[in-house]
Amino acid sequence: MNDDHGMSAVLVGLSCTSVSKAEHSWHLGFGGGSINLNLECPWRLLVGGTIAYGDEDHAQRFGHHVPVDGVERTESILSASPVTKVEVKAGTGDLTLAFENGVKFEAFNSSAGYEGWNLSTKEALGFFVVEEGGGHLEVFLAGATRSISGLSSRYVGSA
Repeated sequence: MNDDHGMSAVLVGLSCTSVSKAEHSWHLGFGGGSINLNLECPWRLLVGGTIAYGDEDHAQRFGHHVPVDGVERTESILSASPVTKVEVKAGTGDLTLAFENGVKFEAFNSSAGYEGWNLSTKEALGFFVVEEGGGHLEVFLAGATRSISGLSSRYVGSA
């Protein structure tokens, strides 16, 4: 069963409008920067069911004269089409975004303890999801916190 924890309501219909890379993380902006997906875990882009780009490909030459520009490659693949589906895999917190043109973005948590990814909206929207490692998600809503341990939900904090 897929419980996207409200992320479909935030992402579906939006295209990726910006991509940036820091030393150990990637940042994808959706909806003109109103939604941010921050990644500190392995991820890849599938086009036609095959890997078109993986986060470790950035700056690699692969026998070419010029290294791969991961920011440019990711932007060109993801900006072409809006998100149609969001899936979060139970037990691992792996994230899959499906796009209208058939592209799939897959982020897979590789740690039992480190935060793999987080999704946030601008402050006014009040929505923040953190994959904390080991498949444990925390969903922060305006005025409340929803903790999903092993993706079974319970509410914590004030409503």
